[in-house]
Amino acid sequence: MRVTWRNRMIYACLWGLSVLGITFYGGGISYGLFAAMTLVPVVSFGYVLYVLYCFRIYQEMGSRWIQVNQRVPFYFSLVNEFCFGFVGVRVNYYSSFSSIIGLDDAIEYELLPNTRIHKESEIICRYRGRYLVGIKEIEASDYFRLIRLVYRNKEPLQAVVRPQLVRLDRLNCMDELNFISRERDMADTCPDVLVRRYESGDDPRQINWKVSARANELMVRKRIGERGQGVYILFTTDRKEEDEYQYLPPENKVLETVLAFALFYAEKKIDSVTYYMQNTLECVRLSGIESFDRYYETISGAEFHRSYEPQRLLAMLGNMRELFEAQLVIYVVYELTEIGVQLARRLAQNGVFVLICLISEAAEASVPEGLPHVKVIRIASDQPLQEVL
Repeated sequence: MRVTWRNRMIYACLWGLSVLGITFYGGGISYGLFAAMTLVPVVSFGYVLYVLYCFRIYQEMGSRWIQVNQRVPFYFSLVNEFCFGFVGVRVNYYSSFSSIIGLDDAIEYELLPNTRIHKESEIICRYRGRYLVGIKEIEASDYFRLIRLVYRNKEPLQAVVRPQLVRLDRLNCMDELNFISRERDMADTCPDVLVRRYESGDDPRQINWKVSARANELMVRKRIGERGQGVYILFTTDRKEEDEYQYLPPENKVLETVLAFALFYAEKKIDSVTYYMQNTLECVRLSGIESFDRYYETISGAEFHRSYEPQRLLAMLGNMRELFEAQLVIYVVYELTEIGVQLARRLAQNGVFVLICLISEAAEASVPEGLPHVKVIRIASDQPLQEVL
């Protein structure tokens, strides 16, 4: 761009001198120079229009479905199928949410007649979602670098980007895993006087035959400290902003955090249940690492919308008995609302540990008073989960 303005200033000076020439001297040479200088921008403009009309561009990604921070092959070709050469062709890329390794917007290409330029690289997407990647627009200049026109690519690539999977070796944010393990061990060794229906995998030695005979079905003794599920994960699907530059980073971090927790507990053979809002309340159960791929596909496809308010989610879950029988409940939200505090208080009073993950750029995250079993941590949109979890 600096070269263009410099050349324009030089051209303006030369055109001014040609005007002075015909004013003070006249003659065929002066008028010829004036005519030539006047026609230069006209011819240059026509040439640039010719380039933009005649050039061909092709681009391709190795896969349309990719994962955050995954390297995917990217190819593009600039083709000149005509008899005039192209100079000063520059390719601009979508760079807000993705980057292309080794290719720069500042590179200018020149194509001789009936030639092509083929580039192979890799593209990396930084956030989960659907957005445009690859070539955004083409800039074409004339030989004198006086005229520069921009052609917006009418066939851009749209990437469908899924959240990154973050494996956590351990959770440093709290020692609830040890708590869950102790509860599970106690449940395995201390039978209770209460009974429940027999389920596949239960120890046959725990069957209460008298109660089973009366109920006409197999009943087993509950265990002290036994709970329905180990971990419950609740996450917001509320979209607070309309601008994708503002809503993509926090939404990406929400799903990344949920998947990290779910994967961690699946690898520890601890069952988890995930709740989130769509048009209706969605529930996804994860039991074992074998079913994690299906869980990942489901959570990755969660839609965010302004109508999916977290208050609605928490209000619906506030009456669910199984939530109060959990060992750990994890919130992944943008802010801690009054209804969220009330639900955390009720869970804590029932002996449930609550971990609240605030996806926020705020400097501090404090625990509400009177909630000893509740912990609040803040996670910034660009912060690696290994540092905070």
